[in-house]
Amino acid sequence: MIFLITNPAYIQTPEGLSGWVGWFALLGLISFLLLRMWRFQQPLDRRKWLILLVLALLVPITSLIIPGIQFNTAGSITGIELTQNLSSLPLIFFPALPWFLAAGFLGPIPAAILALFSGLLVALWSTHNPFYPLEMIFLATLLGMMMYQNYRTLFFRILAHPLMAAFLLSLVYPVLFILDSLFMAGNSLAVRIDLALAQVGRSSLGVGISMLLGGMITEVVAVTRPARWGSQRALQPSPAESKLAARFLYGMAPLALILLVVLVVGDWFVAGRAARQMLEGRMASVGKMTAQSITPFLETGEKFISNLATEPVLSEGTTEEVSELLALRVRETPFFNQLVYLDANGIPLAGYPLESLDSIILSPEELDGINLSPTIPVQHFSVDPGPGAPAAIISFLTGVKDETGRFHGVLIGRSDLSLNQYFKPLQTILQSMPEVEGEGILIDENGFILFHPEASKVMLPYDGKLKAAPFFYNEALTDGTQKIVFYTPSSGGPWAVVLKVPARYARQQALDIASPLLGIIVVITLIAVIFFRLGLRAVTASLQILAVEADHMAHGQFERPLHIGGEDEVGQLRRAFEKMRASLKARLDELNRLLVVSQGVASTFDIEGSMQPILESAVAIGASSARVIMAPAIVPVLESNAQAPLHFGCGSATDMFSYLDEQILLLSRQQERVILTSLTRPRIFDFPPGSSRPQALIAIALRHENLFYGSLWVAYELPHQFTEEEVSYLVTLAGQAALAAANVRLFLTSEIGRQQLEAILASTPDPVLVTDQLNQLLLANPAAIQILGPSIEAGIGKPIEQIINQEKLIYLLRSSANEKGSAELVLQDGQIFLATASTVQAEGKRMGRVCVLRDITQFKELDALKSDFVSTVSHDLRSPLTLIRGYATMLQMVGDLNEQQKGYLQKIIGGVEKMSHLVNNLLDLGRIEAGVGLQLAKLPVSAVIESVINDFQLQAAQRRVKLSTEILQKSLPLIEADQALLQQALHNLVENAIKYTQSGGEVTIGLQLHPDHVIYEVRDTGMGIAPADQQRLFEKFYRSTHKGVEIERGTGLGLAIVKSIADRHGGRVWVESQLGRGSVFFLMIPIHQSHHAR
Repeated sequence: MIFLITNPAYIQTPEGLSGWVGWFALLGLISFLLLRMWRFQQPLDRRKWLILLVLALLVPITSLIIPGIQFNTAGSITGIELTQNLSSLPLIFFPALPWFLAAGFLGPIPAAILALFSGLLVALWSTHNPFYPLEMIFLATLLGMMMYQNYRTLFFRILAHPLMAAFLLSLVYPVLFILDSLFMAGNSLAVRIDLALAQVGRSSLGVGISMLLGGMITEVVAVTRPARWGSQRALQPSPAESKLAARFLYGMAPLALILLVVLVVGDWFVAGRAARQMLEGRMASVGKMTAQSITPFLETGEKFISNLATEPVLSEGTTEEVSELLALRVRETPFFNQLVYLDANGIPLAGYPLESLDSIILSPEELDGINLSPTIPVQHFSVDPGPGAPAAIISFLTGVKDETGRFHGVLIGRSDLSLNQYFKPLQTILQSMPEVEGEGILIDENGFILFHPEASKVMLPYDGKLKAAPFFYNEALTDGTQKIVFYTPSSGGPWAVVLKVPARYARQQALDIASPLLGIIVVITLIAVIFFRLGLRAVTASLQILAVEADHMAHGQFERPLHIGGEDEVGQLRRAFEKMRASLKARLDELNRLLVVSQGVASTFDIEGSMQPILESAVAIGASSARVIMAPAIVPVLESNAQAPLHFGCGSATDMFSYLDEQILLLSRQQERVILTSLTRPRIFDFPPGSSRPQALIAIALRHENLFYGSLWVAYELPHQFTEEEVSYLVTLAGQAALAAANVRLFLTSEIGRQQLEAILASTPDPVLVTDQLNQLLLANPAAIQILGPSIEAGIGKPIEQIINQEKLIYLLRSSANEKGSAELVLQDGQIFLATASTVQAEGKRMGRVCVLRDITQFKELDALKSDFVSTVSHDLRSPLTLIRGYATMLQMVGDLNEQQKGYLQKIIGGVEKMSHLVNNLLDLGRIEAGVGLQLAKLPVSAVIESVINDFQLQAAQRRVKLSTEILQKSLPLIEADQALLQQALHNLVENAIKYTQSGGEVTIGLQLHPDHVIYEVRDTGMGIAPADQQRLFEKFYRSTHKGVEIERGTGLGLAIVKSIADRHGGRVWVESQLGRGSVFFLMIPIHQSHHAR
């Protein structure tokens, strides 16, 4: 905050035309990238607008308020004169954080806006650089491109990570900073390069740290919030995957860029080193020349002052004589510009030029030297000339003695270096340094500056490095630039020479040296890129043409041949494509012909019509004749006079070669394939005199399912070599011919069978109905039409529900059961038919039903007469049987009976009871079949089960059979039924189960509940029932002939009564059983009875 308050906010404008051109060029590049990135920008909803607002409020905090590292740097880069103004600039850590977050959450455009905001704030208070906001927008745009690209390759997936993107942006920024700096500074190119290189490290450090910190924080956010980060679009192939040119470019670009950078950097390094060596050589030459001139200059001064001190006038003459001598020597010798003579006590006696002796002011060094003059021959000192003097004054001091050696005084000679003619060569050399924008400095033994281009620095202490030997070093300036400094002491003297040249001069020299080579490199690079692009375009264009041709081939367009040229890889690929096109065209033509053949085979059952397209396809490959000869009697015929072989031919020479049919047919029976490319040598065929001979021939046997049908043979009038493709093609045609012959044979066979079946059905007196798997009527014989009416004949192909009004017959025909089913049908005229239906199956699939109706009217009448007789007899037998049983039981009351009499009596009573039981069953069955109305009542479904269980519990226990129930449902409904009849039906089933279950077995009564009916189950573990017996099990008086059944005596009426009771209730009864595993009887009773049952 103190920094913000104490430093003014401003942004410097670009200097000169180049500055504005660079600024607008960068702005244009950013605008272009943003327009390209607009397609990645998603619409901002309310939540995203809120995030943008929060990040915008965060920008001032992260850009200006959060503390960073404070260091000194130049205020801006606008020119050398401005870089001398230093200001304390902070290195802020998190200015990039808001637009890093915006790039991931919101997209490239919001990131660029926040980067502009942050860049303006930093530029106002820190860098003052007009390019800095644009640099931040450029980096934010690149970041948005990295975050929102959705390419699937590993490189682009890694590039989408914020930390990796931050690292790459840190590498991009130094290059961007140098380019901007070249446009920013308004000086020569060398000056701009020097200033850019001077400050790129410090600026890149600050931006790089902020980028990496922002990248690390946003990397954590991206990992924890992947569903909201970056682009959520589906991954797509990268440009390198989509285009071959892009793949070459991406593969070669890094290598070419590295090579270009190495060449440019190497050229710049070599040129810079050469320029520095040249500059250092020149500086060393100038410095050494100057240093070598210092000692002669000082020796000359010492010699002049020593010779003057030996003049007798100084020790013997008057003051006037001494003054005249001094004036004479000053005028004669252009070395000293002031001579002063002092006595032994240091009091001035004479001098020239001198206004008065009181005006002489001695420096401290001179006063010290007076005391040492008796012992030291000659001394020299540096004297401050005063403000504004261009050079220092050198004072030479020596003692004056007479011939006897007696000390008389001190002679001082002062020389202004700026006026000394003997110093002019040195001054000229030192003043030549501005030609290289440098400066020459002369330093005395105490480190004070004797000569400097800037007069204000004369006699100031030199703040540079000092050594006893010559050396070079770089001196850093306050604006970040450097100077090359050469220090060399004078040989044998106390002084030293310092030469300083700005490093930018060396860079300018390096630029002058490197520019031609750099230009050549750039030109060669451009030429290489152009040639590479053209060469790559030639290759890719050829590949694109091949891709287009391949696409045409993929769409079945094989008519256009490819242009073949060149012997290189592309040319070879073209030839391969052309061969593939020709081969595919030939295969397609073959397939088309085979399609026509298959359509012809499938479209007709006429043998000649089936063979014609086969023969035409065989001739299409260039044959002169194609023939098919059929074996005798292989195809059934309807006429008895058509047993000769069938011949079919096609082609220009088919009639000329037809005499070979019989021989080829005989040969094909023995060989599957006969291929002859020359018929002149082998003696296989007998050629009649004067007949035409084929030059090449192939014959293929026609076989289908191991049955020989005949032969397909193709002949050529000219010599011909059969290729594998031709042989394979003809074999396929032969297969089609064999299939056609087999189809015709099957059709004719089935047609004959159909005609025979039709004759049989027409002659049978029983009505016959046939349906398909969709329950549509397929066939009805004349008897069925006569019995069921003419609507049956008109209803062929229609659903049976629309043409038949007998519900039982419809149910029988629609049944999906595989077993036979039967039902009695009563027609309107009173006729009664027994309908028996069975399922027609093929390969395990239901194909329909066949129903045969047999007229049983007469049998029904006889059965009625029998039932009446049985009923009458049974009724008449009840009274005698009752009397017999009564008197038989009373015999025991007459008197005691012996054991034999008791046995006879028990047999009489047992026989009477069996006769009574039989009579009762016959009467019950007669009553049920007579259609006496049901005594219906609502009763619980479990009541019947409980009653039967109670009746048979004792009997089951006596036979050691476990009797139990299995009712899983808790809530049982009421059922509408005749309780007595239903109880009798279940009674008969349980009685049979107990009777035919061995000791230790089990009988279980179960119950199944359904929405509209209930099913009683009686399950036993008895001996089981044979499948043959199951079909007639519910017929009256039928008993199984199984060995175990004969032990238990019965009447054969129990199950018939059960079936009659089930039928009277609108239900049914059936059995599932296996020998040795027991049986399950099912009794299905509707919950509600129909009006007819009532």
